[in-house]
Amino acid sequence: MDLVPMSGIRFSCLLVLLTVPVVRAQVPDRALEEVSWHVRVEPEAVRPGGAARLVFQARMEESEDGPWKMYAVGSPRPSRAVNITLQTVPAGIQPPDSILQQGAKSGFDPWFDTTVVYFEHQALLWADIGVGRDMPEGLQELQGDIVFMVCNDRICLPP
Repeated sequence: MDLVPMSGIRFSCLLVLLTVPVVRAQVPDRALEEVSWHVRVEPEAVRPGGAARLVFQARMEESEDGPWKMYAVGSPRPSRAVNITLQTVPAGIQPPDSILQQGAKSGFDPWFDTTVVYFEHQALLWADIGVGRDMPEGLQELQGDIVFMVCNDRICLPP
């Protein structure tokens, strides 16, 4: 198995209370040539006392060595499950209890000689957050990290 540098993405979301959000990402290394991430907040405007959903979508490019496979939440070691961590959460915003996902498959992985949980082609994950009743109107920035691992039929990129 050929290994290449660590893969991860740092994200920053602006949760807008009664206005519009902005999402940006810092790309730390080559792994995002194979995987592109889109992070957004739904709905775009949230009133104090309401709730919002942070949505994380990844698209894996096709490779000449087969499709990229991203290990999903709950995939056992030695695979490395995708992990989303909020680093900065403003006071008045209730952080998520869990990260949920849709479209994950389960199957035997010859790289790890075990059954894993994974996404092919695209991944959809989300986290629900609460907005306190005393939260002032305006932009609120949430920052965090996404760490993930992808493999195709020839190589695995470490997390």
